[in-house]
Amino acid sequence: IYINRKEEIVSRIFGVVDNGHPYISHIYKGGDWLIGGEIELLERIKYNDGLDRWRLTAKEVMAEFEAKNADAVYAFQTRNPTHAGHAYLMKKGREILIGKGYKNPILW
Repeated sequence: IYINRKEEIVSRIFGVVDNGHPYISHIYKGGDWLIGGEIELLERIKYNDGLDRWRLTAKEVMAEFEAKNADAVYAFQTRNPTHAGHAYLMKKGREILIGKGYKNPILW
């Protein structure tokens, strides 16, 4: 358990203390204590929403990368349906990585 040194955190991250900034405001609204340390998962959480098979642990994600022989992994996230502009960015990202010498970059 640690004291939440909000002003120190804010000044180190943002270089200023400005309560008008939304992220700074969010930090200051936090509690006075932080908890840190090792986390032990006692039981995997299931939401039964049809997406549980996509919620992987870090080890499972790394195993997926290894199974696909990925030498680089890149990602693209959007809240909107994928359209031609998104597809272009995903394809271009792969081309750039291949141009830098990666043999099998995968989109995750």
